[in-house]
Amino acid sequence: MGNIAKYISILCIAALPLFCTSCKDNEKEPAKLKDIVSIYGRPDYEEKQGFLPVEIFRKDDGWYAHYITRAGKPLADTKLNVRYYDNDTTVVYFDEISDGPAGYYTLYFMDYGSLMYTSSQGEKYDYGVYFYDNSFDVSDIEKALRRIKKMEPDDFHSTEYIADSLKYLIKYNPATLEYPMDSINLSDFWMETQTSPDGKLRIYCIRYYFGGCGHGNHPEMIVAQYNADGNVVFVDDFSFTDYEYEHSYSFPHLYITILGQQDDGDKTLYLTETMTYDEYSDGAIHKILRAYAIENGGLVQKNVFKTATKTLSEIDVSFLAEDRHSLDAVMFRHIPDTKTILVPLLKTEKLEGPVTQCIVYQWDGKYFSYKGTEPATKYKK
Repeated sequence: MGNIAKYISILCIAALPLFCTSCKDNEKEPAKLKDIVSIYGRPDYEEKQGFLPVEIFRKDDGWYAHYITRAGKPLADTKLNVRYYDNDTTVVYFDEISDGPAGYYTLYFMDYGSLMYTSSQGEKYDYGVYFYDNSFDVSDIEKALRRIKKMEPDDFHSTEYIADSLKYLIKYNPATLEYPMDSINLSDFWMETQTSPDGKLRIYCIRYYFGGCGHGNHPEMIVAQYNADGNVVFVDDFSFTDYEYEHSYSFPHLYITILGQQDDGDKTLYLTETMTYDEYSDGAIHKILRAYAIENGGLVQKNVFKTATKTLSEIDVSFLAEDRHSLDAVMFRHIPDTKTILVPLLKTEKLEGPVTQCIVYQWDGKYFSYKGTEPATKYKK
């Protein structure tokens, strides 16, 4: 993007490379793009670290792109020029239009599709790709949900297209944030929502089946919405950084719970518990406490957990649990009346039996500060 160096230091800027002479500008865009509204690109963390998710999207006057910060807030839009090989319907190029050095995106339609960014210096960055098309009417939420609930697996036993429809509804109808979303439980598909007490933040955990033979894997889409001063913002992949935990997992899973919110004057913190685990291996289960605030149009993770020696942005409790009962219940606890957070004190790497001691953090107007340990029985629900 024109100002990409300001935001993503690893994308070097140099002279724009010359393109193949067999390509040319086209007044008529490729048929493959006809029904596409936007394209979301998720960074491939196994290759390189540090670059951001990208969205390529259609406006009335053409195609644009912007990067999406970890707070869900998009950076400035960059105009794109569409080109493709004369007779090739499988690859489309989006050239950045900029006064300075620029790069281009290569969109592949083969298989499930893929996206690559090539910087002006020739560096390449790969993204997993997701297509939003206009084939699903989302103007009426109730009608759209009824249609989704009647969907069945496709010929490959996949329910991914059901997840796609639901995600499109949430993204392109902001009124869904205030709509009473019930859980959806279909064959090899489910969706659950977590909503903050004030209704300004909602997290959707969508689990679907890829399809094919055997058990396969049921991955999650974790998407979110929040109200930033009347503007409803959609976060395509709310927990994309948590997949870094999962490189050692064979069948990884994610789930997020909103524990509650802590109000203090004009400041509101939203407390969440993220869980990552492997479906089949003996890998550690991670349960991660975080706090977010809606600030400057973004959902910002805050450094508010103050221990005896440092201030943390999150508290990660990892453990082994053979019976996996811990997957069914939250680990952290927020008590709003006393502005207290309880963190279980584990004596070993294995979770065995009930937790008997808790680490206590209490809100002091600026931080959840460490107050010592207490018997868990003192804080019976």
